Amino acid sequence: MKSFSTYKYLIILLFIAISTACSVGNKVIPNPGGISGVDTSNTTLNAFQIIVTGDTSFIMSITSIDSLNGVYDDSLIVAGLELSGPTLAGGVGFKTFSSSTGDYLTEETPPGINTAQFGILKTIRGVRKIFFMNHGRISITEHNLADKTVKGSFDVNNEFNLTGDIYLRCRGNFYIKYQ
Repeated sequence: MKSFSTYKYLIILLFIAISTACSVGNKVIPNPGGISGVDTSNTTLNAFQIIVTGDTSFIMSITSIDSLNGVYDDSLIVAGLELSGPTLAGGVGFKTFSSSTGDYLTEETPPGINTAQFGILKTIRGVRKIFFMNHGRISITEHNLADKTVKGSFDVNNEFNLTGDIYLRCRGNFYIKYQ
């Protein structure tokens, strides 16, 4: 029969193992509302969801307005607002350095590799700020020049942002119209 001190050491080892598994690098990032993926149908024009996970999790329902979107100097610029929720305090903006189909990286390092920028405006833990997503990609899968519509997806995060105090990962698909 084991002594009480043996059980005490086992409990301490179990506590250390659980604490180590819950550290930032090993945590399981939940999907809000049990959602395991993102909508890939892209059927609703100028309305899409952003699934945000990381140190917190939520879903942003974004409405993008034609006049806020555009292709300028061959760069796609998309902006949208979160028009529902308790504070109406959300938004998204992203830019790709070309409007052609393809993948565009939001990477900041090494210098010169980034071909896109992405940010969300959100109140988290009582603080309203812009979170720049400097890691990941925005993909344009279809650009119809005649109808002025663009379909695509994004999977970005701020994992390597030195000034970010909250880790966020944003995933979603978009189908927008521009003027």
